[in-house]
Amino acid sequence: MSNPKQRLGLSPEFNMFLGMFHGTFASLNLTTDFAIGKFLNLEAAPTHLLTSGMMFGPKARLLADLISRSDDPKKPQLLAPFNRLRGDSKRDVIAHGYVWSDAHTVRFIQRITSGEYTVRSHSFTLKEFAEHAIRFATDAAEFYTVLGATQEVMDAFGNAALSLDRKSKTSPQKPQDKA
Repeated sequence: MSNPKQRLGLSPEFNMFLGMFHGTFASLNLTTDFAIGKFLNLEAAPTHLLTSGMMFGPKARLLADLISRSDDPKKPQLLAPFNRLRGDSKRDVIAHGYVWSDAHTVRFIQRITSGEYTVRSHSFTLKEFAEHAIRFATDAAEFYTVLGATQEVMDAFGNAALSLDRKSKTSPQKPQDKA
């Protein structure tokens, strides 16, 4: 670490792995949408319309159910990394929790408001957080590969989301004044 008195949560090393985690999640979110469309046999545009308002948790549950009910021969190889991403990633805690640190540890403070208010602390040393972020990225890459996603296919899928926004939001003709 560059400054031993600095809080770990502010260090460049920690923030590099935090950025890796968030970047991996953004990519996983896109891959999850793509996979939902694939398992529902939808084209890219309707897939984006279907998934655009969904939070990741419900999308992940939907995709896991679609994969489980499919006859895809790679079903176990898809579900293994995807279920680790869903269950072990602490994504909600890392994305939405408070970050609190000292020179040696960083804690993500999870405030649980469903039911009785409770708080959980998830602590990491730099080494532990680095391992966590790398494991998350490795599982996401494994899921992407087994899914058969390629850069070309994902580029087309992402561009389909952009093309949906290019539709005119105004009527093709100027409205006539009624006198």
